[in-house]
Amino acid sequence: MPRSRADHWEAVLIIVPTVCTGLATACFLLRLYSRCLATYKLRIEDALMGAGLLCTWGAAISIVYSAIHGVGTGGSIWALPREQKLRIALRALRHIFSDKAAQNGSVSILAAVSPI
Repeated sequence: MPRSRADHWEAVLIIVPTVCTGLATACFLLRLYSRCLATYKLRIEDALMGAGLLCTWGAAISIVYSAIHGVGTGGSIWALPREQKLRIALRALRHIFSDKAAQNGSVSILAAVSPI
């Protein structure tokens, strides 16, 4: 049982990505299994979903690594100098707009909807 607020968030940042990424992997494997049973061949959207799943695993590993090594245990972000807050905000925006997992998922959905 977590003893402090930092311990609580460390546990959350380890458990949630691990469980959700595991569920995503199970769903992907079930999709591949059902696709092989139904049509005996894989399509391009299966490969794109696999690439998206690899990106998701990368993000999950990054989150868990950050949680284990003490992200969120320091002071408040508002106590940082203005320049450092700006760098953090810009880095977060860059991360949001370059999320490869979301892009691959969108392309996979488009490939599944439109005939090739």
